[in-house]
Amino acid sequence: MTVSNYFDPRWDGASIPSEHWHLHRRLLERYGIVLAPGEFAKFATDIRKRRAHLVEERPDGTAVYCAKVDSAGIYVFIGTKKGKMVTILPASDSLKRKTFTYLMRLRASRSGTIS
Repeated sequence: MTVSNYFDPRWDGASIPSEHWHLHRRLLERYGIVLAPGEFAKFATDIRKRRAHLVEERPDGTAVYCAKVDSAGIYVFIGTKKGKMVTILPASDSLKRKTFTYLMRLRASRSGTIS
């Protein structure tokens, strides 16, 4: 969005709880986007119900998930600890590569080219 004083009417009456400000600031800082109302809740639900793509799981109980921001049409990387979202990670080459491989396998399996 190029106009800095634009107000999305979907946010009229909506708010972001203070415990989620960090995630929203990192999303704006690292990807230059602001979520539409409901998209954050969709991320949380997708992670909790294991519908989001698990990019990597680490021995310390943290994990990285990839989720698509529908309003922007891009994928973002979400850092979690014990299933709770803690930060938005920058799109490193390693995370992009792992996600690209996953998406290509998913596409191929849907078209029936992978056995």
